[in-house]
Amino acid sequence: MLAERNELALQLAVLAKLHPEWSMSELALKLGWAPLFLINAFDEGSAMELFTVDQEADTIKLVSEHPLGGQENLYAMGNEVARLTDEILYAIARANKEEQDVSLEQFQWSWLSSVPVAHMELAIEALLFSGLIGKYTMNDPYDENSVYTFFSLVSSVHNQWGSKQFKPRSKANKKRIKKEREGK
Repeated sequence: MLAERNELALQLAVLAKLHPEWSMSELALKLGWAPLFLINAFDEGSAMELFTVDQEADTIKLVSEHPLGGQENLYAMGNEVARLTDEILYAIARANKEEQDVSLEQFQWSWLSSVPVAHMELAIEALLFSGLIGKYTMNDPYDENSVYTFFSLVSSVHNQWGSKQFKPRSKANKKRIKKEREGK
């Protein structure tokens, strides 16, 4: 059970790094854990010196910029996150073989739509931290208001294969998008 508390504390620390604007209450809501698990994870994370907790201010403050420590902790956030880490890495490698990158939107809205977003973020952050994958952002050249994040193996990130997804839009589609933006 102590190992599971350590995993949950590490998850809290990584999410606090990714979302410093989230309060303790927001972290609890996003994770959907039972209150007892959350309280114990906050206590354990404080004891592990991952973060400090101010219950009155409802804040969590990281002690270290890199709560994962070294690569040896890549899979230290529990079985669920470890499985996601493996599956995400496999999907990105498979896409790269086809000279494609995977967008954050593909993960969120399609491939991992039934997985808690917090777990997906933890797995992606672990892969980024480990140096196994890289990420880049790209503006849609046909819609300046749309920005996409893509993931690739580090060895392929320079190719920016995500640009292949952008296709010229028809005049009718451009007009429809313009009307939607103008609220007509």
